[in-house]
Amino acid sequence: MLPIDMDGYRHVAFARSVLWDARRGDVKEALRGSEDVYVYMPGMRYLEATTLAIFGDSEFGPILFASLTVVGLFYFIATFANAATALVLCAAFLCGPKLLTQPFLLDLDIWLHVYFGHWADGAAALAFLTGSAILVRLADGRIVPTFGALVVPGILVSVAVFLRANFGLAAGAVMVCSLWHLRPVLRPSRLAVVAAGFAFLGTAALHNWLFSRRVVLGLATNRSDAARLAIVGHLKSWLSDLVTDEWASASGCGQPRSRSCSPSCCSSGFGLRRL
Repeated sequence: MLPIDMDGYRHVAFARSVLWDARRGDVKEALRGSEDVYVYMPGMRYLEATTLAIFGDSEFGPILFASLTVVGLFYFIATFANAATALVLCAAFLCGPKLLTQPFLLDLDIWLHVYFGHWADGAAALAFLTGSAILVRLADGRIVPTFGALVVPGILVSVAVFLRANFGLAAGAVMVCSLWHLRPVLRPSRLAVVAAGFAFLGTAALHNWLFSRRVVLGLATNRSDAARLAIVGHLKSWLSDLVTDEWASASGCGQPRSRSCSPSCCSSGFGLRRL
């Protein structure tokens, strides 16, 4: 597996805490995500927890998102150009010359580095581009305005912001422009459904208020000390679980759990994949 920096360790550690809380039935703590007020890339811990629950400790999660990136890129480009142009650009994305494609981020290696580094930028960009393309196709009449087609793009754009708050300004612009251009195309009731999808942009603010009783619209501004302490604490816990798990495995501790098996080796850290 490719090395990950401290941000990656933070996301993985939070994801393991979320998954462990969900497995033992503590839904409230799982939704809290180890923080009363989000500090950095709030949605990444839940995305990592989902991939851990499905794929375990493997590289299938990043590979899946990398594959979806190719599909999403084709869908986005084909929204503004013909299918042949989209195919050529996707081919350049997969195996084009690095000196020409990398400056435009049209290179699979860059995206793989992001996905394997456990950063939220890749998944956020994928959700943002897909949601924006659906909105353009709705305005052009290329998509039948079913309930799913109306509500999904706003949710995807909101997910992008939840994963990576840097998409906030762009998401606001997409919301205003899309609602304005869809106004003469859709009935008011259907336009309200599109607007309802964008309501999920307030997910982080709602979490912060529910768990801290403070109005924090985005992420915590005084994050340096809190982030450092959270990273160190979760990293210590994760490494402790790893050492315990490997020691128990070497001693023959496996499932079903025996009386001599410590709880940490069977239910926390890397042992979560065996639950």
